[in-house]
Amino acid sequence: MFKKSTISALHDRKLLVIIGNGFDLDLELKTSYQDFMMSKIFDDYWKNSHHENTSYEKLNLFDYLQERFDGNDKKWIDVEIELREFAKNVDLSKYDNIPEATEYIENSFNQVRAALCEYLSKIDSSSINIHSTA
Repeated sequence: MFKKSTISALHDRKLLVIIGNGFDLDLELKTSYQDFMMSKIFDDYWKNSHHENTSYEKLNLFDYLQERFDGNDKKWIDVEIELREFAKNVDLSKYDNIPEATEYIENSFNQVRAALCEYLSKIDSSSINIHSTA
């Protein structure tokens, strides 16, 4: 990656390298939530999430995330904020069996997590921008 002379020059300086939010995007990796939401993996998990108990349809996180994403014209979504908003606003008192409804939400969350993990594990890193300044 770095030439030996570059490493030697950097070694003589006090240098702080910060790798943080945006590093992956600057390398042109498809790691944004928008990329995830538009992926076949998200779509497949979303379709499969409807085979469960329909009395808890309003508790389906895939539906909720897709609705929020569509509402932003599929340009932006902050999944962490949306999960917090979902948890903050869900009203379990509408359901006869609160433990079962809670379990449904937990399973739905685990499926979103599994979909994201699968998506990230399959990202093609062969097209990394090697000229990135990240």
